[in-house]
Amino acid sequence: DCLALADFCLEMTGHGNRGVSESALDFWDELQCLEMDKRHESLRAPVYARLVEVLVGCARYPAHVVDCEEDEEDLDDFNLYRRRVEEGLLNCACSLKGHSLTLLCGLLAKHAGDWHHTEAVLFSMHCVAGEILTLPAVSERNLILSNVTTLFTSYVFPGALPAHELVHRGSLRVVEAYCKCVQQNLSLVEPGLGYILPKLSEGKLSQHAAKAFAGVCTKGHECLRKEGMMGTVIDAVTSRYGAIGREPMETSVQALGRVLSSFDPPAMMSELERLTAPFVERLRAAADGARTSFVSAAVLSEVAFLVTLLGSAIRFVEPRDVPAGQHHPVAVAVGNAWPVLEAVCGKFGGDPSITDAMQGLIVKAIRQAKADASPLLLNMMQATTSSFRTTRAASCLEAVGVAVEVFGQAQGGASTFGGIFGDVSGAAFEAIQSSGVDAHPEVITAYFDMSYRYLLFCTDGILPHPSFPAALDLSLACLPLKEKDPLRAV
Repeated sequence: DCLALADFCLEMTGHGNRGVSESALDFWDELQCLEMDKRHESLRAPVYARLVEVLVGCARYPAHVVDCEEDEEDLDDFNLYRRRVEEGLLNCACSLKGHSLTLLCGLLAKHAGDWHHTEAVLFSMHCVAGEILTLPAVSERNLILSNVTTLFTSYVFPGALPAHELVHRGSLRVVEAYCKCVQQNLSLVEPGLGYILPKLSEGKLSQHAAKAFAGVCTKGHECLRKEGMMGTVIDAVTSRYGAIGREPMETSVQALGRVLSSFDPPAMMSELERLTAPFVERLRAAADGARTSFVSAAVLSEVAFLVTLLGSAIRFVEPRDVPAGQHHPVAVAVGNAWPVLEAVCGKFGGDPSITDAMQGLIVKAIRQAKADASPLLLNMMQATTSSFRTTRAASCLEAVGVAVEVFGQAQGGASTFGGIFGDVSGAAFEAIQSSGVDAHPEVITAYFDMSYRYLLFCTDGILPHPSFPAALDLSLACLPLKEKDPLRAV
């Protein structure tokens, strides 16, 4: 009777009517809590194995679908249904553990030319990854690694799967989900990057490729330390500038910067220079090409993006140990780029997006290099205060606050930051007085967050300053505000 019931529920799960199928899925959700599941232990594996195959069939895109974006409206209900299928697959993974991936790898070989089937199997592999990759048993981990190695080397990386966009997307998501296995088998790194890199510039696949790229680079960083390997990968990414979308490019550059943290300081410095140099040269060309005060929106947008990429490159660069007498690689990279960045501020400093990108870069440079950024401090703060007077951007005040936190207690800090406090306070008060406290919630929030850091890290730079009483008056004027963030900061 139990077997007959299981057969019936399997049949209903695969029913063409989604309402019937979802009702049957409810049965499987509750099955693990029922006595039948505990009483008939021998049925567990075969029944759940059959359920995996049924659920793969349920996960197939409808036969008429060719492009999921073109058919997006028609697929809303199907995508909701797929979430229920995902829950069912997770239940199977809880019972079958690593064997669930073995079953899915076997299903991948069936109907090898059918992209609907292949995509559904890849979707199912992605669904169970989070459950099976956390299994503690060594035998399970070895089984999963063996299956992933076969999957990657025999199907995904050689391009043996159907050449359909949705299949490529599914493959990239699987690579991202199982990149943990790359750390256990570094021989997967080079073929993996060979598969991923061309897809960074393939439009709709770009963001999925960037996430897979970041995962493989991060987990396979030891392989990238081989002589010449990192430089080759950096060149492969930077040479695709313009072909890769902005968000995927930022993700990829940030991943490369993160990998550099595992390098020795001299190699780190060399490769960081290699990573940032193409962006600096493009910024130089943009600044040199701006011969009039009228600049197109496209140029301003690209300049802001290039500065953002520099920030992404240095964001996670953290050497384990910098030898005495050597400078932090981030300080060197930003110092080398500073003449160009200064020219960019001079030519485009009034643009809010460029200001925000520049201040983001300054914040990252100070946070990463810390005391080693001191030779650049005055130049960076001069650019920050100048930009704030022009744009009233809250990001400028955040940069000042971070600088105060790092350098406020250094020798001469009170004098340096006292002058900066007066400059930004004057510009902030002028903006608020001209249009009222209600009109500048972001500036008010950033101003008082900055002032709080002054009180913690540079008391002598704020308390004796003539602008401090006016700051207290402003705080009282802000108390009636309804916005949460300004009130918190006050």
